[in-house]
Amino acid sequence: MGRRILLAVLGLVVILLSGFYLGPRVAVDTTIRFDPSAIGDDPQAYLAREEAAVPNIRDGLDKEIIWANPLVHAKTKLAIVYIHGFSASKGEIRPLPDDVAGELEANLFYT
Repeated sequence: MGRRILLAVLGLVVILLSGFYLGPRVAVDTTIRFDPSAIGDDPQAYLAREEAAVPNIRDGLDKEIIWANPLVHAKTKLAIVYIHGFSASKGEIRPLPDDVAGELEANLFYT
């Protein structure tokens, strides 16, 4: 009896996996449709414009760029992007991203 159940379960798994691998595929469009000119020369001003369009953002939860050199807002060889979870904020793991960016001399972007 136990062997029949095991074979039935294995057969069901094989059927499901076969259906998954042999089933229809959805075409994926991987074309990048990003226009860098939308940001312009000042990324912080761009973020401020985008955030202004969203009502009721709580204080301290807006997007933020921490520059490697605060006096010269320039690109770095490397940039760290922190993407928090759905109910989290940049404060959940802070100061770890700040420390990593500091050690790597990289700009840091909090989403």
